[in-house]
This record gives sequence, C-alpha cells and structure tokens, in this order.
Amino acid sequence: MMSFPTSRGVTLDFGHDYGGLYQRRNPTRWPLCPGEETRLSILRTTLRSSEFDPWDISFITRAVDDEKPYDESFKSPTAVRKTTTTNDCFGKLPIEIMDLILQVIPSIDVLSLKLGSHVIANTPLSDRFWHSRFTHGREFDYVFEFSQYSKYRGQWKRIFLSTRRLQHQPSLVNRKRIWGLTTALHKIMTQMRPCHGSAIRSWFEPEAPPDSRAWITASRTLRPAQWLFSEGSRSLYERVLILPEILSAISFSVTDLFTGRYISGLQIRDTNGNHRDIGFFQPHTSVMLTTTHIRGFIIAEDQRGIRGIRVLSGSGPPSEWVGQYQNIPQRRLVLPKTSWKGETVIKILKGGFDACKMVFLAISSHSGSADYSDDSNQNLCLQDTAIWYPKIPYSGLSFFGVSNQSRSDPERICPPLRMALFSDLSNSHLQHVIGIRFWTYGNGAFRSLRIDLDKPLHGQTHVYFGAKESDMELIQLNDEFEEYGFTISSADGEKIIGLDVNYFRNQTLLGFELHTSFDRTAQLPPAHKGVIPPNDLTSNSSIGLTDLGIVCDGNVTLMQFPPIKADGRAWN
Repeated sequence: MMSFPTSRGVTLDFGHDYGGLYQRRNPTRWPLCPGEETRLSILRTTLRSSEFDPWDISFITRAVDDEKPYDESFKSPTAVRKTTTTNDCFGKLPIEIMDLILQVIPSIDVLSLKLGSHVIANTPLSDRFWHSRFTHGREFDYVFEFSQYSKYRGQWKRIFLSTRRLQHQPSLVNRKRIWGLTTALHKIMTQMRPCHGSAIRSWFEPEAPPDSRAWITASRTLRPAQWLFSEGSRSLYERVLILPEILSAISFSVTDLFTGRYISGLQIRDTNGNHRDIGFFQPHTSVMLTTTHIRGFIIAEDQRGIRGIRVLSGSGPPSEWVGQYQNIPQRRLVLPKTSWKGETVIKILKGGFDACKMVFLAISSHSGSADYSDDSNQNLCLQDTAIWYPKIPYSGLSFFGVSNQSRSDPERICPPLRMALFSDLSNSHLQHVIGIRFWTYGNGAFRSLRIDLDKPLHGQTHVYFGAKESDMELIQLNDEFEEYGFTISSADGEKIIGLDVNYFRNQTLLGFELHTSFDRTAQLPPAHKGVIPPNDLTSNSSIGLTDLGIVCDGNVTLMQFPPIKADGRAWN
C-alpha cells in the first residue's frame, strides 16, 4: 500500500511490529523527539509460533469430535423472572433479553457482571452465549471454523472449554497474531473511498488541472512521490476547495490507524445548508464546529499525517480539538497579518491525502487560478512557521538566532522546536541564574544543556535542554560523556546578555559562546571551534540540537557581539 513506508527489509511499515515478529527500534540511541517514530528493524528469531501453519487447527476439531457430547439437548428458557432485589435492575428483564445482552458482551465483562449482580450470577449461560465467543469481536473469533451454529448445537460450552485449553498451541497462536493484524487492516480498507474535492495536478494525477496559487502549507516529513518511500508520509491526491463568502460550519472526520487517530477529511457548509467535501470525509466519524469564517488552524502532526486540528475564527479563542493532540507537536497555519482586511481572509483550502488520511493542509487568500507568487510565508513569524512541542509559544515573544530554513528541506527530518524559559516574562528571574552545565559525548556532539537557578522557577531549580542526567545514565555508550560548566555571579548582578552559536556543517550543534554583563565570555565546550578542521565539521544529523537561540519579550533589542569598547575597538 502506497500510504505506508517500507523498512530496510522492504517490509511495509504499518506502524505495528507484526505481532512481535519484528523489533521496533529508535533511529538513534537516544529517546525519540515528540512525534518521531520507531522503525521496523531486524526479524525476530525467538517467535517460534510464526513458523507454524495457522490453517492447521485439526487438534481442536479432533478434541471436539473425540469428547463425549452432552446427553441433554439445550432448550431456550422462556420464563420471565421476578425481581429478586430492589437494587438489582437486571431482575426486571426477561431472561431472553438477558441472554441476548450477554451474547454481545466480552467474557471478562460477563464475569464482572456476575460478580456485581446476584441476578446475573444466577442466570444460566445459554448454548447461544458459548457460541457467541466465536463470533466477530469475541476472544475466539479467529477460530472461524466454528462460525456455523447448528452443526454443534448443544455442545458449545464444551467446544469453548476445549479451545481455551488448546489456545497456546503454536499454530493457533500464529493464527491469532495474523487474524488480529488482518482484521485491523480490513477495517482500514473498508474506510477507503473516493477522494472528494476538485483535483489539481500532482505526480499521481498528471491529467488534473494545474495549480499556480501561492500557498502556506502545514506538513511534516512529506516525501516527494518519486522518492523511495522509507519514512514520513506521501501525498497521493491533492484537492482544493473554494470557501463560500459566509460559512455556517466546518466538520472534520477522523480515521483510526495502527499509529493513532488521524484527520481523514473535512466538510464546509454555507448558510443555505449546502456542503462541499474534501478528502475522505465520513459523516459518521465527524465533528462539526460552528463558524462564519476561518482565519487559520492549529494543527497537531506526526510524521505520518495530521492527528488533530482546531479552527481559528474571529478574535475569540480557538475551537475545541478534533482528533488527537496530546503529546503531539503542533503548529499554527495562518496567513500574514498584513493581508487581513476584515473579510474572510482564507478563501481557498488545499489538502494532500494518501489512501486514508490527510497528510498536509494548505491555505491561500487568492481564490483565482492565475499565476501568482509572493513572499507571504517569509513574512510570518517563527511561531507561525515552525512546529513546536509541547505547545506553541506566546505570540509576544521574540526569537533570535533560530533558523527555520532547514524545515523546508524534504531531505531532512526536522524535530519540533522546543522552548524552555529560565525567567518569567518580566525578566525578574534572570538574576537567579547561577550557572550552566553542558554535556557532549563521542566526537563532541551535544547531548544536554542545563541552566541552574538559586531560586525555583515553577518549582524547578534546573531547566534542561535535552536529556537529564538520569536519562543519560540509562543509555550505554562506548564513549563517555564530557561535562563542562560555567558559573555566573548572579549575586553580584552578572547576567547573560548574548549568545553566539557554532554548528557542524550539517547544522548539528558544535558549541556556543556566552556573553555576560561583566564582559566575560565562556566557550562551551572550551575552544570547540579550533578542535575540528573546517573541512571535517560533520556529524550525525539525527542527534543533538539543530537550532539554538534566545527567547525574550518582544521589546528587547539585542546587542552585537563582540561588544564595542568606548574607544571603538572590539573586546577580545
């Protein structure tokens, strides 16, 4: 299936481990960044049951045929019981109704009901009940040879007990593994429908009309169609939808896959009740949000697609989330404020879809199809162009030294930006910063940075960028960690006032220099710029920081470094 990447062994990566048949490993030796995925790795050799034929369950049928059948035939009870206790609501139901209820309840829940209800505890479990344990959704639905009821009428309790006794036979274990995977995949395939919306030209649909509008797009690890598809997501269909002048509602539908819940499509309704769909919109899984116009979205995305979404409309708060968003990186999808003129700014939407879900969403203020280009995306602030974890920063903050250019490179898997403040917005906590600790390993690549405080901020005296010491101790490496420190005389009024960052050639952090209000400079690691020759500044780009900068309130003006002395000369 073209929606799912392949592992190194050319195995489709659906997001599971094939029921324990494969191992899933992190791409690096370090804990994954939020929204990142483990990858299928080597084939396990310890799962011996996978070598047995899942079709061979003759041992069960032999056990059923060899055992002595019941002498009495089952007769369905027809009596209506009287209430045995005033507190037991089940006592008011006819036994036929109770029998039908128990047939659709999992066995573990039936046991709980028997423990909690005197009436159910004394209700006999019918032959139909025991047969229902082999129907879809029950514990032995994978033993589909027993789907026919009449052949073994009156013997289903004995068949159930025999199957439970033999359920750990290797061929039956292998069948259960395969059945669980195929059942979930079948559910996904039944959700696949034609992709709604007006098609535009793409690699998979070259005959569709071309599109030359300017778009602002939210996507993550989106791979070009012609590339080897080994990770991330891929757009098979691209659809556009022109918004009406005034909306009445927007609805989003969701689909459940192995890796979680994703947005599958959306529907726009106008004031006349007409609707327009885009993607794989499914009304029975949709959530409707009332709105008259849309000025943007907040999107939660992992590497496979859009997991959750909320709508920005007017000056009020965002809508409720549709889909999943907790512990998933987020970004804002908005147009530059300079283009807001009071009317509905977003005039057209574009969605990219694979075979079952949305993998990107784009917006434009130009509903016409004429050639158009501008630098609107470059006019957006970092808060509105980057993907963030755990949440999008406050709009009044400014960011210095953080580049967002690499995030548009399809060859790079860029982790989300993370922000950690070691002072409040009034800067009143800066005088409590007393030191910095910095850890590297192996070839000098960054592992962790810690800011030390002499007064707790939000209950913490350490603010971390990267792994904590306890996490580093759990990771076994051939190379030991190197630790560096710098003490700040905060009691005497010394503060951090500047930061210079140096990177390897592939944008992995090499080190940085701190400048303080006492005209002191600290290089961490010491003399790191002279350790590696310029032509050899390479490292593993999947490990360490890719951006490091300063966060401050919007009224701060940064000074140039090295600072200029009164006589016009630079400090050494």
